[in-house]
Amino acid sequence: IKHGHYNDDPEELQEIIQSDVDPLEPISPSEAIDLYIESKKSEVTQSTANEYENKLEYLKEFCNK
Repeated sequence: IKHGHYNDDPEELQEIIQSDVDPLEPISPSEAIDLYIESKKSEVTQSTANEYENKLEYLKEFCNK
């Protein structure tokens, strides 16, 4: 990147993309839901977080079938 603009060099762009992205690791739907709820706890009231958890429990059950 030069002066805030992308260079036309595809190799340079590919290096930037690869260097700035952490590889994703597969996780279970239950773990993903738990991480989501945990991340929301600082943004919402405890009551709302509990409501999210209760509603997403149905999704957990469905995914575990």
